[in-house]
Amino acid sequence: VYGTSEKALDALCYLRGHVEVKLLAIVNAPGASLIGDHLKDLTDEVFPDLPCIVLETPGLSENFCDGYAAASLELLRQLEPAIRQKASADAPGRERRPTVNLLGLSIWNRYFEGDLAELKKLFDLCGIDVNCVLCGDCTQEELYGLAEADLNVVIRPEEGLPAAAYLRELYGLPYYVCEGPPVGFSATESIFTDICGKLSECLPPGIVRPDADRLLDLSHRSRARAWPRIESVYETSGCPEGATFALEGSLSEVYAFTRFFTEYLGMEPERLTITSGDDPMMLEKLHALLRDCGAPDALAGDLAGTKAQLVFANANTIASCMLENRTFTGIETARPEMGYVDLLPKTQLGLTGALFLIEQILNGLNRI
Repeated sequence: VYGTSEKALDALCYLRGHVEVKLLAIVNAPGASLIGDHLKDLTDEVFPDLPCIVLETPGLSENFCDGYAAASLELLRQLEPAIRQKASADAPGRERRPTVNLLGLSIWNRYFEGDLAELKKLFDLCGIDVNCVLCGDCTQEELYGLAEADLNVVIRPEEGLPAAAYLRELYGLPYYVCEGPPVGFSATESIFTDICGKLSECLPPGIVRPDADRLLDLSHRSRARAWPRIESVYETSGCPEGATFALEGSLSEVYAFTRFFTEYLGMEPERLTITSGDDPMMLEKLHALLRDCGAPDALAGDLAGTKAQLVFANANTIASCMLENRTFTGIETARPEMGYVDLLPKTQLGLTGALFLIEQILNGLNRI
């Protein structure tokens, strides 16, 4: 009732005396935040020389994308002096490859480890190095070096666009926003070709120009690998063409997955649910896509009661659909998950992710 300053101060003093800390983050509780204990003042008092990130009002009842974006922004604001200091340091004059930061790629994503490995592989094929993955298993030194990159790449705009705009405002760092995560062959080819073009426009002399030719060659070989398997299933069952699917995710995710499923596999959206994101241009692109594939009314709220053959969602949504006692296959695209133990990294992004999704879909349809 009377605030938590005394207990917070005791905890901070204990940390100072017993734990080696390089960066401190405090996420306040919603109830305690109503009192307003000025936690930043307390951290500065106890740790005057330590980077301290304080989220006074965490918004725990809001959706994940909003919280992730807010936390990323707060991190950048409170680390701004260290980022600016490193950006102003003299860099050695040498020929190097272009570098990018990845924004909107979180450890909360269902296949984060595999997603990151796939994206790094594809950037490497284009002659591009990944400098920092903001709030995605990055080191403190990588955070401080954010402004040294040549371009920010926003994988999911709902999570990464605010940080990209902030970094451009402070450091003049340009950014590229993916229409959606690189899901499927065409989207991956288009996104990485665009990034190579964007970098070529803004790179200073002395930096090697990126090229997407090796990635495009790998994409063609990946398509050739997938097609016989798709054709084999089609000959026996007529699927995946015409198979119905339901999908839940952020606006950019729903657009990216729906585009791949409808344009490449000929599947039909039965019900789509958007959990976050309200960009009007992206929403219009999704509506146009749904009109083109003859499903203008697919955006019909939550997935409860869907009659789709395949349901792409997190484990909780899939489990709730199972309560309807209907035959379908659930394919996880987000956390929380059912509990399947992944020893090998997997991904649903990029070229490897396209093959994995096709594998999941073909086997899922065979089980129905």
